[in-house]
Amino acid sequence: MRSARLTFNYFMISRALGALCDQFLLFAVPLAVLHETHSASYAAVSFVIEWIPRVIGFPLIGSVIDGLPLKWVFLALDVARVVLLVIAAALVGPFGAFSTLPAFMACMSVCYVVNFLGIEATIPNNLPEQDFPRAHSLVQGVEQASQVVGPVLAVLIYNTGSIEYVLIACAVLFALSAVNIGLLSLQDSSAANSASLARVISTNKTAFRILLKRREILYLSGMTWVVNFVYGTALAISAAMVVQHFDRGSSSLGGMQSVAAVVAVSLFAAIPHLVRRAGIPFVGKLSLAVMIACGFLLGFSPNFLVYAAAYSLLIAFDGGFNVYVRTMRSTVLPKEHLGKIMGIIGALNLLSIPVSGALVSVLAGHVSLPGIVRISATISVTLCAAVLLYGKFGLGYRAWFPQVRTATADT
Repeated sequence: MRSARLTFNYFMISRALGALCDQFLLFAVPLAVLHETHSASYAAVSFVIEWIPRVIGFPLIGSVIDGLPLKWVFLALDVARVVLLVIAAALVGPFGAFSTLPAFMACMSVCYVVNFLGIEATIPNNLPEQDFPRAHSLVQGVEQASQVVGPVLAVLIYNTGSIEYVLIACAVLFALSAVNIGLLSLQDSSAANSASLARVISTNKTAFRILLKRREILYLSGMTWVVNFVYGTALAISAAMVVQHFDRGSSSLGGMQSVAAVVAVSLFAAIPHLVRRAGIPFVGKLSLAVMIACGFLLGFSPNFLVYAAAYSLLIAFDGGFNVYVRTMRSTVLPKEHLGKIMGIIGALNLLSIPVSGALVSVLAGHVSLPGIVRISATISVTLCAAVLLYGKFGLGYRAWFPQVRTATADT
């Protein structure tokens, strides 16, 4: 199995390059749209356009990816992204950032979904079971490292020229990734591929039927909706808040995002200790309370430093809440239907992020930027109260944050 481990490590080099490029684009694209249009509304629209394909893509791509040749999936993915980046770099000059970049990021979002699901399929098909924890830790570490380093490097590239420099830099990194993938051998899934419309419809009908029967799954999705609504608002409006409201440069925005990633990594390291000391429901309760409080603090921040601190805590505790809700989901979801249900749940949970971006877009120009954040925080509190009351009285949970009972299989 040594060769399998070695191959997977080299495979992660390509995924690390991809994660770094994702962070470059998440930083630079909203900033480029904001600088061109001087409009928080247009920046939020580009954010919505970017996230919608992720919502649609999870249940569709998740239904058909089993059985596809993994090496060629990743190779085609990297080549497609190189082509998209070169085209975007060529078009952004004559057509402008707002006319070019949102459509480009929508295409890149589809690539992100394929990449995410492809990695999930690569680990069990290329490593022995005892190596799964190490592999998932490596994937998580790559993601976290890119979140720390990516914004800093993106600032350096963006400040030396324009968005075209960032796009070309990403194209070069994805080209290197493609070369690396071409030199590797990956074991494919033994599942027979049946990528068809009938399969998509059938698997998603089954998932919806189970969701309607298992109300506790909808309860957990409702809680995730609250968290993602606060998180999405912060992502959609932060570039405008930093650059326009606090009159800071792109370096401040990049620094804030890197600090937020460092805080998130620190919290992630502390979570196992918190779970042992206080239990997983405490982690969920604490994370949700901190995120909602930070949502209000973002709207009432008197200066950039307070805003940056609130933003960092919000991003960090979003990760903490994910630990709680994923643990709870693992006790609720019928394992024989895990993949198809997660496709639907992923779409439902992610939907709140573009919805929050749409709220920013509609209100921008009519309400102050801090006022938009305060409205979002008020909506999140209202949704949170409704979901918790449903769990308490609709589902009969004794605790506001329950240790959900183990699921039995549904057919």
